[in-house]
Amino acid sequence: MSPISASNLFPDILSTSPLIVLPVGLTVYWVLHKLFFYPLFFSPIRNVPGPPLGHPLWGQFTKVMSSESGIAQ
Repeated sequence: MSPISASNLFPDILSTSPLIVLPVGLTVYWVLHKLFFYPLFFSPIRNVPGPPLGHPLWGQFTKVMSSESGIAQ
């Protein structure tokens, strides 16, 4: 039985050209940074106070529908 190593598990990745891996890796990093890392951890507006979040799926829908029409919240 041979020991488990990266070359045994992923032999094709180690032989792939860096000219292919680097742009793909940078693109994946850029997308993750724009969609997740920046808004959740680095954005200056992440600490701006806002309304309570309400329900995870419906948000403020039930509160808006049960309140009286024409009154500012």
